[in-house]
Amino acid sequence: MRICFFAKKREPDYLQQTLNSLECSDWRHTKIPVTIFLGGDDEDGSEYNYECIPWVGGDYGRPDNIIINHWRAITHYQTNVCVFEDDIQFGRNWMAKLFLAIEEIEYYRKKTNYCISMYTHRDYPRKGIWYCNYGETFYGSQGLYFPSKTINSIGDYLVQNMGRCNSDLLIGEWARKKSRMYTPLKSTIQHIGRSSGAKSPYHESHNFEA
Repeated sequence: MRICFFAKKREPDYLQQTLNSLECSDWRHTKIPVTIFLGGDDEDGSEYNYECIPWVGGDYGRPDNIIINHWRAITHYQTNVCVFEDDIQFGRNWMAKLFLAIEEIEYYRKKTNYCISMYTHRDYPRKGIWYCNYGETFYGSQGLYFPSKTINSIGDYLVQNMGRCNSDLLIGEWARKKSRMYTPLKSTIQHIGRSSGAKSPYHESHNFEA
């Protein structure tokens, strides 16, 4: 597994806040590597203590370029991947809850074509012991887990539909048409960003477990 962030430097420095909360979570007991996919031509990530891959595609503010950075974060390593935006707070035990959901979905329910949204806006009807079906409305890509068997499918969908709408809407479409989206019983991350590179309105989870 890999943890990837797609990020754009802005004020306040949400990414540093996000990394601080990651380091206070149960992730710190693992050796799962972290990579940051940067979104600015002038950014090298030297201020962060993690692998950083720079952006070389010109004006990051263009919607297509934000989709490309999202695509890079999902597909770069061709392995199971957690992809996060740069303006979230992690719950203390987010990884344990994610692994419990993965184990039930894959090993007990025998499902492989799926993804998990770690951010939920509200409660959903329980599907299993540790997970729920995600509702019809997709609230955003704050934190998503993609098994390796699905990353090329979602990656291709983003590229093929670039220019039509933003990556949040495309991921929601992909989950409805080609896969299945689940979520832990409660939101394991919270949205903290009041300013957005994609100019999206602010929203937050109402069932976040810190």
